Amino acid sequence: VGESPITDGSWISTVSGDWSTASNWQSSAIANGSDQTATFSAGTGIESITATLDSNRTIGNLAFSNANYTITGTSTTLTLGSSGTPAIGVAAGLSATINSKLASSLVVAKTGDGTLKLYAGAGDNTNPGTYNDSLGGMDIQAGTVSLDSQFIKLGPINIASGATLKSTVL
Repeated sequence: VGESPITDGSWISTVSGDWSTASNWQSSAIANGSDQTATFSAGTGIESITATLDSNRTIGNLAFSNANYTITGTSTTLTLGSSGTPAIGVAAGLSATINSKLASSLVVAKTGDGTLKLYAGAGDNTNPGTYNDSLGGMDIQAGTVSLDSQFIKLGPINIASGATLKSTVL
């Protein structure tokens, strides 16, 4: 399977599936590339949809709405790259979980009134598994960010008035 072209993409599947499966994306345009946006807006709010990151991927922005989503991948890295500020937007009343290694050398903006959960997986100090690292920091502009693992390395965290940061050591 070759690398998809650099493009924005909209996840249209209302069931879980692999990120690299073209039929999961509108017009078979798999979200791929720095400065591009992966929009997850299928579903009606009652679903919990998982997109399995089955290969390393770079994307500029993530936008989650209409249902609860999880991005998972035990040995893959989702890199946020942008010529501006990469953003992860989660709509009010919803949650998005990133359960794969998340990396960025840039400050990442968390937007939207929903909850972003960063779960790095099980591990220990010798074998941290899929921990999140190299984030240049996070600017929590709205909603909640929940750090649900001790294996998360973040740069400076800025929390706007009304936004929330939760940390749970598992």
